[in-house]
Formats: sequence, structure tokens, C-alpha cells
Amino acid sequence: MRELLAIDGLAETTTDAFRRRLIEVADSVGLEPSYLAGVIRFESSYKADIRNPLSGATGLIQFLPSTARTLGTTVDELALMTAEEQLGWVGKYYERVLAGRRITSVQDHYLAVFAGSIGASPGQVLFASPIKAYAQNKALDTSGDGTITAAEATAPVERLVEKARARPVILVDMAAAPATPAPALTQDDGAALAVGLFGALVLGARRLAS
Repeated sequence: MRELLAIDGLAETTTDAFRRRLIEVADSVGLEPSYLAGVIRFESSYKADIRNPLSGATGLIQFLPSTARTLGTTVDELALMTAEEQLGWVGKYYERVLAGRRITSVQDHYLAVFAGSIGASPGQVLFASPIKAYAQNKALDTSGDGTITAAEATAPVERLVEKARARPVILVDMAAAPATPAPALTQDDGAALAVGLFGALVLGARRLAS
């Protein structure tokens, strides 16, 4: 048996197969499964076909069309997958951003998606007015100072995790079904996804429009 924090909606709106696959994927790329669940809950409420009409961002972690292409798929293909199938692509995305590094904080689990990078200090500014990325994520600027820091960006996911800590855990029987392999990496994958600072602009730009 494995345990998951009872992140909002995880027990009520996902299947046993989804929760097993979530743990498999998180384990395979060095993530904390409960924190990954918090990221997915905030980004998509566990809906694999949800799409942002403005940016085209689609799915569990809101893959941008350009990000999907660099991973070897498309947002249209992602939208047709089950949530369990799409989790493999979530793992592939994290594998490339992390490049073998393990992360332990809620902040890095979310910033890998929001900013395409990890390791920011809590006070580090990710977006500042007047750039478009700031304007589209302005609601995260809780201080109202015209900047969005790593701590501000991560705060909603942090709250989901802290709220879940007060509830009974979800038990997941990992022996109930065989593991599902993640999508295979291609030889040129390492160069295809140039996230870093550029990713901070394109991945974050869709957040609050969804």
C-alpha cells in the first residue's frame, strides 16, 4: 500500500487506476506523488481534455501547443487520451525539465510547470509588469507591487497541500494493476525543449487565463 495526501477532489473525482499511475509516474522521475497531485488539481482539476481557449494549453498540467510538439505529441492528441494515459506525458515533461535532479519542495513541483525551471528562491521575481506574462497572471501578485515572485506563484498549490495534511490519507493498492510504461524518449529530446527562462514566459503566460 502507498499513501497519498487527500488533495481536493483526488479521492472523489479520480479513479484507483489514476492514483496508481500518478504514483508510478512520480516515482519514475523523482517527484512526490502528493505534490504532483496538487499541481494537477490546481492546473486542471484532473481533467485530461480541458483546454484554455486563449492559449490552447491543454490537459492535466496545461501543455502549451509548442510544449506538446517538443515532447513528440500535440494538444489534440493529448485531449483524446485518458487521464491515466496522459500522466505518461506529464512524466516525460518533468523528466526533461528536471534532467535527473530530484525535487522535494512543493514550490519546485509547481515551478517546473509554471516557469519551466526549478530552484528559484521564494522571493525571486518570475514576471514583472508590464510584460504579457505578468498581465495574464496578475491575480497571483498578492502584494500588488507589480511583480510575481516564486512564493506568490506557488501559494495556491501550497494551500492545497496544507489543507490535505489535515485529512485522512488515501490508501492506494499498487498491486492491483500492472505498471504502464511512460512514453519513450527520443534521441534528440534533450535539445528539443528549451524551457529555462524562455519557458518561464511561455509556460506561465497561460496560467490565469485557464
